[in-house]
Amino acid sequence: VAWNSLRNTGNPTRSLDVNDLIKKVKRFEARGAESKAARNIIADTGEGGGMNRLFQQMQALYGQMNGLRTENREVKLEIRRFEQLLGMQLRKMDSCISKMTLPPAVIENNDANNNEDSPPATLVPSPKNISVLWQEFMFGIAGRKPARTFSARERGKCKCTYNRRKLAWAKIAELIRSGHTAQSAIDLIYDVYGKSTGLSAILVKMRYDRRNGWPKDLVVNAAVL
Repeated sequence: VAWNSLRNTGNPTRSLDVNDLIKKVKRFEARGAESKAARNIIADTGEGGGMNRLFQQMQALYGQMNGLRTENREVKLEIRRFEQLLGMQLRKMDSCISKMTLPPAVIENNDANNNEDSPPATLVPSPKNISVLWQEFMFGIAGRKPARTFSARERGKCKCTYNRRKLAWAKIAELIRSGHTAQSAIDLIYDVYGKSTGLSAILVKMRYDRRNGWPKDLVVNAAVL
């Protein structure tokens, strides 16, 4: 955009007056102070002449450069703040994913066992479906302790039931680590064993498949774990 000397806007380097003045200066330097070009420059640099306009244009250009420097600093600060915020969110997400994909093996917590206020370490008597089973493992149901946090002693009190359900918990956790969400992993298990199949029948089939080979849809490549 050409320079507008009335509004002081545009690109000063594209001003006709500035370019003409530069040409005159070059001719002055080439021909000497007594040349006609020198006299023309002296005439143009009088009050309100080309030199005054050049000074105004240089001031405008300097102001634009300072504005760009300020904007550049602000952009860098915004980028730095965004990187810090993104790093915090990624760390939180990684922490959440790590908690969701814990294997059935749980951490011992003897102090919690001795605490009278701790939730009961019991399993749901008759879970209706795999979703309830996974909720029992991750979060606990009806004020119960999450099954993934049971101590060895607590697991021993419900050994048979815990071991039977542990197979489904482990397979869901394995599918999640391979890239599934909890819900998509549960849906995949139902797709393999039948949506109308009861939970007990599914657990029986899973125990059989663990010994004789999982269906291909439930096989997870060890390289992605």
